[in-house]
Amino acid sequence: MTIQANLPSEPVWCLDRRNSGHLFWRRESSRVKFRCDVEVLEFTKDPHEDQPVITDSVVPRRRDPAGLLANLLVVCATCLAAIVVVALPWLLIGPA
Repeated sequence: MTIQANLPSEPVWCLDRRNSGHLFWRRESSRVKFRCDVEVLEFTKDPHEDQPVITDSVVPRRRDPAGLLANLLVVCATCLAAIVVVALPWLLIGPA
């Protein structure tokens, strides 16, 4: 199991009121305008929302002996083929 503790930071939003009485949300550096009046409801954050997320992306798996043997044979066959491809022409042509 992997624990992901890199949670994105929440933007800081402030509810502001214009001189006309309309409400709008704004961030520290920019303003957000709504076309119509909005109803502001109270929001409470779940206490477990900021806890690290546990995912099953990396799960330790049991090693299959037959699979390990097959991987070893593939690596050995690849190395042998590379040696033959390089060494055989050199032996047939002869050293310079």
